Amino acid sequence: MKKSPESTGGQGRGNTVREQTHPLSHGRTLSIGVDPTSVDHIVVSSITGEMELSIELGPDGPKLRVRAVDIELVAAKRLSMRCESFLLQAERSAELLVDGPIRMRGEDVYLEAPAGELALTANDDVAIRGERILLNSDAPPMPSSSNELRSRADGKRGR
Repeated sequence: MKKSPESTGGQGRGNTVREQTHPLSHGRTLSIGVDPTSVDHIVVSSITGEMELSIELGPDGPKLRVRAVDIELVAAKRLSMRCESFLLQAERSAELLVDGPIRMRGEDVYLEAPAGELALTANDDVAIRGERILLNSDAPPMPSSSNELRSRADGKRGR
């Protein structure tokens, strides 16, 4: 195993940065870096030097990054993800296939098809429940008081 030379990242004994690099099969390399003043890391790089797998261990906790041709997660019972913000972005298409019910819930929920069709298909009834159902409408929001409702009605009569 090849070990890269140690470098000193600052004054004193506690600031020594240690980095080791090990060759892997298919031209990949494994790098392990220990930096007491910053972030420790484990990185697998491709033959071209591009990062494929990175684990950083810093003061805020671990950070995992994966760059791969395919990623498959398999859980026999349950796969849970919890985070502050979640973004799933696909360049071509995305599918969510479930053999049971699907529930989507949020403070507000928006479905948008800016360049195409939005189709709902059901074998049974389609139920849409809401305070108001607006179809092709730019109607103003619900009046907040009976006075506002009367004022709107009076405005329409005065036209």
